Amino acid sequence: MSHLKSISPDRAAVLIQSGAVLIDIRGADEHARENIPGARHHALTRVDSESPVRSGDEVVIFHCKSGARTEGNSPKL
Repeated sequence: MSHLKSISPDRAAVLIQSGAVLIDIRGADEHARENIPGARHHALTRVDSESPVRSGDEVVIFHCKSGARTEGNSPKL
């Protein structure tokens, strides 16, 4: 996978409106407490065994609480 880059929430919103997929990589308990409507949940702990990207996904945006998990543990796609 290529290097992940940070984007602003406004840029993410524009990309999502254009068809990008938002993937929440936080744990199930975090996702259950709060989540962004329409985001696909795929916990980071599952990334090595199952790719969060599905057929037809062209642009994906990963999000977690602070960005540390996304940046420090870039999913291997």
